[in-house]
Parts: sequence; structure tokens; C-alpha cells
Amino acid sequence: MCIRDRLFFEKVIVISVVSSLLHECGHIAAMRASGVTIKEIRFYGGGMKIIGDLSCLPFSKELFVTFAGVLVNFCLCLLSYCFFKTIFSVNLAILIFNLLPIGCLDGARALELISDKYPRIKPLLVTVKTIFCALLLCLCFYSFMRLKISISVFVTVLFLTVGEIVYMRKK
Repeated sequence: MCIRDRLFFEKVIVISVVSSLLHECGHIAAMRASGVTIKEIRFYGGGMKIIGDLSCLPFSKELFVTFAGVLVNFCLCLLSYCFFKTIFSVNLAILIFNLLPIGCLDGARALELISDKYPRIKPLLVTVKTIFCALLLCLCFYSFMRLKISISVFVTVLFLTVGEIVYMRKK
């Protein structure tokens, strides 16, 4: 790896960490603005978990808190689009990744909130999540075998998919 590639890689890592922290700060700010007391912040293999009692919030505010991190990444995309392509690309990736309807991601949480509010669509959402997980796992496996994607992408998708299967079996 040449020096220029190494510096670019290091820049992407720093931007990813900063953007991920700003994403989580978006959730924290939305929780604080909604009057939620933050009880604990945990770091784990999947990222960061912010623990607070959201059950007292109305549906709209809970949905706002859920999407606040993605909103931060969207704003960073808008601000960086013209001049900072790397920042734009990293934030777009974080935004799309967090909207996936699996695991502990924001997209899954939003679907859970919607299905709690409208219980008649819950079976449909479970089916959509199951099909999505299966397709994502197949696509990732195919990409790993044929396109030689990074093993870390494969392991991340596997981690999320297995986590989703375990979570769905508990419910």
C-alpha cells in the first residue's frame, strides 16, 4: 500500500469515527430535547447504545429520537456534497446502513415503533424483515465469493443477520 492510499484510508477511518459519534450525539440531543433522562451510554461490538426511558414519549417524539442520528448524517451529507466527497460518502454510507431494517439499527427501531402503533401490519413487517435479512445475507455471501469484498463487511452482515434471527425468536 502506497503512502497516499494509507493516508486516504486513515482519513476515512477518522471521518467514520467522528461521523458515527455525531450520529449518536444526534440521538442524545433529541432525547434531551424531548425531556428524556439518559441513564447510561454503552459501547459494544455493534456501536453505541444509549439507554433512556422513551416509553413516556408520544409516538412522534419517539420516532424523532429514532431518526435523529440519521438526520445528522443527512445534514453532514448536504453540507459536504460539493467540496468534501469523502465526508459525503462516509456519511451517506452511515445513513443508509442505519436505515436497514435489521438488528439494533435505526431502521429496525422505526419499523418496531410503527408496528406497535399499527399492530395489524406487524406480520407484514416481520415478513419484510425476514426476506430482507435473507436477501442481504445471500448478496453478501455472493459478493464475498465472487467480488472479493472485505471479510469485515461479510462478518458485519452475518453479525446483524444472526442478531436479528435471535431477536425475532425471542419475540
